[in-house]
Amino acid sequence: MGSSQTKQRSAETCQPQKLSGCPVIHKKAEEEVTDPKNQMPAIPNQNLSKYQEGKLSTDRVQSTILKPSTSSEETWSYPSPQMFYNALMRKGKAGDVREEDMETVVAVHNNMNELAWREVLRWESLHSSETPVLSKFLGRPHDLTPKAWFKSKLLGHQKPFDRHDWTVDRNGTEVRYVIDFYYDEEKGKEDETPGLHDIHAVKSISIDARPAVDSFQSLLDRLRMPVMELVGSEPDISPLLFTPKNSSTNRHEDNAPAQAPNISECPVKQLGKSKPKQLPKTTFDNVNQEEMSSFSQTIQKNCAKSFARLNNCTSEEECQMASIGLTFCMANLVCSNEASRLEKDPSNEKALDDVTSCLNKFEKRALFLRSETKSKTET
Repeated sequence: MGSSQTKQRSAETCQPQKLSGCPVIHKKAEEEVTDPKNQMPAIPNQNLSKYQEGKLSTDRVQSTILKPSTSSEETWSYPSPQMFYNALMRKGKAGDVREEDMETVVAVHNNMNELAWREVLRWESLHSSETPVLSKFLGRPHDLTPKAWFKSKLLGHQKPFDRHDWTVDRNGTEVRYVIDFYYDEEKGKEDETPGLHDIHAVKSISIDARPAVDSFQSLLDRLRMPVMELVGSEPDISPLLFTPKNSSTNRHEDNAPAQAPNISECPVKQLGKSKPKQLPKTTFDNVNQEEMSSFSQTIQKNCAKSFARLNNCTSEEECQMASIGLTFCMANLVCSNEASRLEKDPSNEKALDDVTSCLNKFEKRALFLRSETKSKTET
């Protein structure tokens, strides 16, 4: 696997245009009968293609991704090299790849899906120790997510070469994830043919997986994951932090850890009575409960329209743009120095990182104060 010949073949077949034939991530012709759960032909085609010169393996690798089933251990099966090649032929993309490369192409495809699932499980561990299942998935390679659009249009980043939308069944609740795949041509020379769970073999492809902002709960997840990473806590240690009251995902309410202040629940009649003092840059360590409450009330009052847009959005793009608007509204109130620098230069990635870091620290302080208050109440 580490030979120069293997590396060269892997680098060639890892290029995004070569991976674009992946049958789980692309739309099918209208006349095809497909399984709506995975957008694959309902009857797997393991036959040789019309113009195929040699034989390809029909062996299918079993994934570790659980599927909806009566069995708690049934997982999805990856397409065989023959199935994959047939999918390329069906889409008119077989000219982009050699038959002898199919083993490597499929290996990369399988590895990327396993790594994407690994990222999904990190997010899901915020909610439950139970393993979720992947109920359906869809390829949308031609549709940019709002985040990818923002990074490519305003920050000058390369566009992702592919996008997946995965729907996860979280103990009866469907949660959609968006996954962007990015390709770095320079790192392609270092690629090796990966095993199913190799983390570092394919250096040229990076994955950005996160919950789609289809609900307020998903927005909270997007905010609290960086906080957990910031304080060095694994997500599954405190899985229900920041979960709003009466959330359908809070299945262990009696044993749930302390929740952070829910700014959407601040009484309207208390809003606007006092304006919290502007804090020094990214410094929230000395903020007390009264000041935090004042911040929360001010956010609720001044960002009411942003909250309304998020609560009333109906499409992914609309919801994610609404979440971006809410983030910037909050930043202007609690991280004014960082927000001001970003407004002066929207293409400054460092300024964007500073805003995100500041908001994460604010959320961290809110979490601490909430936990402290609950501890005093219980004692």
